[in-house]
Amino acid sequence: MIARFLLGGAAILFATPSLAGEQFFGVWQGGAIEQGSEAPYALTLSIFEVNGRIFQHSVYGPPLNCAGGGVVMNSGVGTLHLSEVIVRNRSNCADGTIRVYLNGKDRLIWEWFYPDGKYAARADLFDQGEEP
Repeated sequence: MIARFLLGGAAILFATPSLAGEQFFGVWQGGAIEQGSEAPYALTLSIFEVNGRIFQHSVYGPPLNCAGGGVVMNSGVGTLHLSEVIVRNRSNCADGTIRVYLNGKDRLIWEWFYPDGKYAARADLFDQGEEP
């Protein structure tokens, strides 16, 4: 009996890795502000799952006009930490990492970091109510 209980608990933990991230899935939009700047730029962040892995796709508006993507590196309660590789307009944007936090039911706090871990930008994103 105890073995079945432990086996069932292990199955729940490992069978559905996306459970930690489901509340993040969707399309999020807002204005990002880089540290030391007051001029926001548009940001659209899509978070989705494919074959049990969590991915992100970011689109940055003018003046950057960049796009990137990546995968979840780790997650915690109400937090995802994602990689980002720029795939469009690498001359204006750098690779880095993204950390998102839940901020209520339909909001995220988005933070962007350089590869060395230095903080660079922040945004309050709002759920656009659609799956990518």
